[in-house]
Formats: sequence, structure tokens, C-alpha cells
Amino acid sequence: MPLKQYNSKADFDADYDLNGEPEGHPNTRPGIRLGYCRAVMLPVAQLRAAKLVEIFAWPTSTRIFMIGAGYAWTAEVLEQQYGYSNIVTSDTSPYVQSTQDQTDEAEINAAISAVGLNPASGEGATKKARLYSPGNRRRHSRSVRNEDLSNGGSRNRIKNVLGGVDVAISEDLILAFSDAEVLQAAGWIDAIDTLDQVIHMVTELGAGANQNPVFNWKTIEGWKALVPSHTFMSLNDWAVV
Repeated sequence: MPLKQYNSKADFDADYDLNGEPEGHPNTRPGIRLGYCRAVMLPVAQLRAAKLVEIFAWPTSTRIFMIGAGYAWTAEVLEQQYGYSNIVTSDTSPYVQSTQDQTDEAEINAAISAVGLNPASGEGATKKARLYSPGNRRRHSRSVRNEDLSNGGSRNRIKNVLGGVDVAISEDLILAFSDAEVLQAAGWIDAIDTLDQVIHMVTELGAGANQNPVFNWKTIEGWKALVPSHTFMSLNDWAVV
């Protein structure tokens, strides 16, 4: 069982408490805080997608599988801004699966109300107009699949979406696994297809950083030593090994 699971909104809220007002706020009230919401996570996805394109420069015809993709925001950016139309995503979180075709308007309203503003009028309405983009959480053209890759049927269902997979990318996922689980998952990924590359995007162990001890923290060099055949990309400084 993974070291950390994201089965519910509460699981996400425990790890995502993000600044919804990077522009600042009056000192007469607290700042708006958001969880795993599009308004604060899409800029993260935009940076990740930009770095993937810059560093790896795949042809836009490349068939990409993104694992632990959440609401497929990185896939959405790769598709809509960079022209990568052959992307399939997967995330086994029951919360993601049950809410990907819903909006996050209620969460935005609640966050605005929590600091004493009315999301329907005045300053609150102005904040909502910036934070809430009408539409579902997932806007990538393909639904996020619920596949854990643990058997041939699951792997084939992913492969068959695009008629094959060239590149597999995990998004800050393996930190939630033990070493043994990472090795097992690596074998499952390798068995999907004859892959050109498997890339794991990871937040690295930071010296002296306040990092949740639940997770399996390593440097990218440490991950590379565990799975030498895969590529590791640091979300701290974009180094690749």
C-alpha cells in the first residue's frame, strides 16, 4: 500500500494549502487559501509542460502516457499550447475520478467566504472572477483513466487508447511509494509497450527543508540509483539524470 493515498478531498487538503492571492491582500483580513484547485495548480502545470517541451523536444506526434496526472492539467497544457494531441492520462484517486467532470466553483466560493468576502459582490466577486474559470476541472480532451497498470489488461487498455505509447511520465507520484513499490511500478510501466523513455518528475529531498516524513524523499541521483533505466527530472531545479 502506498505511503500516502489521495482517496478523498480531505487527503488533498492535507497537502495542498496554497496562496490564492499572490498579488497580496489587505491587512484587514486573511489571505484567500486554496487547495487542489485549477486557479493555483494550472500555473504549476504550465511550468512543468514548458520545461518538458524545452528539455525533451519530442515531436508533437509522440504518444505520451501521464501517470498520477490528477485532473490532467499538464496534459491539457501540452495539448492546447504545444500541440501534443496524443496523450492519455491516468489517476486512480477516487476523488479525482468522481470530480474530474465537475467544477471547483463551490470550493472557490467557500475560500472567498472564509475570509469574510461575498463571492457574489464587491471585492469577493472580483476575486472570484480571477480565481474561478467556468468549466470542469479536467479540460484535457480525454478523460483521466482509472488504471493502475498492475495487470496486462490495465496496461493494454492504456496502450490501446493511442495504439501504442512512446513516452511515459509520472507526475510527482513516486514519492508516495516505498522503494519496493517504486520498483514494482517501474516494471509495470516498462511492460506497457516498447517505450522510448520513462520519466519521473519528482520533488527532491531538500537539505533542512520542512518535508513531510510520510513521503519517500530522495535526490534525483538517489532515484536514479534505484531505477537506473528510467529518467528522473527534478521539480526543484529541472535537472535531469
